[in-house]
Amino acid sequence: MPNPDSFSDSDPSDTDVAAVDLSLPGPEASPGTLRKRLEDMQLQLAALVVDKDKAARENATLVAENMDKRGRAKKSVSMSIPDADDAKELGKKLAIMCEAWSDSNSFLKPRPDLHPNSEERYSTFETYKLGITSAIYDFLPKKYHSFLQSRNDWCSLLRRKQGEGRADALKYLKRAAPLIFKEYPIPASDWASPATRASSTIIQSLLKFPGDKKYPEVPPLVYPNLEASPKRVFCNPIIGRVLRVILFGFASLDKPTVHTSTLGKLWGINELTPASLAFAVIAAVFLLSPDSSLNETGLVSLIPYREYYYKLKGTLMLHADSAPIRKAFRIHQEIVFAGITYDSAASEAVNAAPEGQHGVSSLCEALRDIDSDDDDDETILHTGTRHVELETFDLSNVTESDGDEPADPPIDAAFAAPLEQPTLTTTPAAHDTPISANPKRGGNKKGRVGGRGRGTGRGANHAEVNQDVAPPRRVSGRTRAS
Repeated sequence: MPNPDSFSDSDPSDTDVAAVDLSLPGPEASPGTLRKRLEDMQLQLAALVVDKDKAARENATLVAENMDKRGRAKKSVSMSIPDADDAKELGKKLAIMCEAWSDSNSFLKPRPDLHPNSEERYSTFETYKLGITSAIYDFLPKKYHSFLQSRNDWCSLLRRKQGEGRADALKYLKRAAPLIFKEYPIPASDWASPATRASSTIIQSLLKFPGDKKYPEVPPLVYPNLEASPKRVFCNPIIGRVLRVILFGFASLDKPTVHTSTLGKLWGINELTPASLAFAVIAAVFLLSPDSSLNETGLVSLIPYREYYYKLKGTLMLHADSAPIRKAFRIHQEIVFAGITYDSAASEAVNAAPEGQHGVSSLCEALRDIDSDDDDDETILHTGTRHVELETFDLSNVTESDGDEPADPPIDAAFAAPLEQPTLTTTPAAHDTPISANPKRGGNKKGRVGGRGRGTGRGANHAEVNQDVAPPRRVSGRTRAS
């Protein structure tokens, strides 16, 4: 009699066959014994074939149940993970509004005694990464704080969706790139591939200052006219358009009002954060770079995206009360949320400008004073080298009046015109075609007298425009090696 406590996954009909002794008989066995053993082995083989066919049918049924109408595998519902849907949305929101990257050791531990917005955190890249855990604790609702210490599956899902949030944002931005950079005469062919972006003179002028060999930490595209000026830093409308596409979709660039269900409305976003502006700058740099994927360090460009992100975020966070940063937030707040209405205010929005943070006077001796003796407003921290220590703008000495001059033009609801019309002031190489802010085909046309007027030609016209334009001035803060 079988043991009732025992467990078997075989059918009752298979019991008799499985219980048969199938050991090979010895050399003294008679022909009848050998024949009987052979019959038993054939029965066992037939039973195994039946089991195989049954398993194949069950597997086909399971596969069919997990396929959609188009024959594609359905996405797993993660039924075993509590609040999996919240983890998915919070992970995507975390990437855009709080921390673009995190590490595996940022989870499954209690909140460290390090304030996420403190000078101590942004002193080095390593201390910045230690503060990611504190930032995540402050970002998530309190009911999920216990998950950050005990639920490995929930934290893994949160971090995976954080990466998907970056990827989804860049996917939409690639479609909208020509409209985001509409002030600049970038040919459609330059957007075709990473190789064409790397060889495009116009695109490279948005990423590098004249004379740069490496991609700088603070690219020209953060300035409205591509000229280094701390009073206008982060004020290029490109940054606001990037965030508008991420939060309210590609179509929102041409529509004065957004009614669709977008991420911005789903998340209840009604104000910007330093992290969101820093991510917008990094995303804009990536769109113009020769890289095909946003890694912590670019595979082709070698741009340390994550290090630059932390330095940009540190500048925006620690100088949140300075006039240039407040002005940048006002400009992009108007660009991003023009025509956006909400039924109710967001209940868990991340603060855009933390209280109690003032202009920093010393961070690894890397801060710079933007007020010079000759009243030059073109000074900027600009280096081509890579450092782990934080380097930010020292914006504490910029007054409110300095930060607000000149006044910004109004923005129409449909974004028909940019905030400011930047001009390209890059000095092209000898073998490059000179670039003008408003190129006109054929140059200045002359009146036809007995034939077709040729005009002065494109090269002459452009050379005449650029000959009196001085390249943007910058101060590296270090003595360049001769």
